[in-house]
Amino acid sequence: MSTTPLEWREQYDRMLRWQERVCNHKLIDAHVIDDCHAFFTCCYHLKDWLRHDGVVTKKAVERYVTRNLWLSLCGDLANGSKHMLVKNPRYNESSRIESLLVLSTGLGISLMPVRSKLVVKQGTRTYRIEQVVNSSVTQWQGFLRDHNLIP
Repeated sequence: MSTTPLEWREQYDRMLRWQERVCNHKLIDAHVIDDCHAFFTCCYHLKDWLRHDGVVTKKAVERYVTRNLWLSLCGDLANGSKHMLVKNPRYNESSRIESLLVLSTGLGISLMPVRSKLVVKQGTRTYRIEQVVNSSVTQWQGFLRDHNLIP
């Protein structure tokens, strides 16, 4: 057991490791989907680590997350994986991770599955999983720079 006190940076670094795992997957299986849920939970809860560590106020971090599409999506996905359903989504539309088949016509005759990709569905909108993950990290980095916590 470590005697070093926990700091927000530990959660931030963990989020970056999950980002790397999600964005560097080779094929989609249950482990990759688990990694996505772990990323969204870790990313969303960075807000709690920041405020509990005392480096920002609860009001500042909650306002930032609430006003940010990517971090709000993380919140809905994290809460959805914890509770199965999100009763009050931040953008009034439920969000979920889905695996989509990418189809191609085989000699113009029929549609054939070529590969699959992970996406986040939010109502009628669809975002590539890598877009949500990378955009969420970028938004946190902007917040941390604005508060002089990272260079």
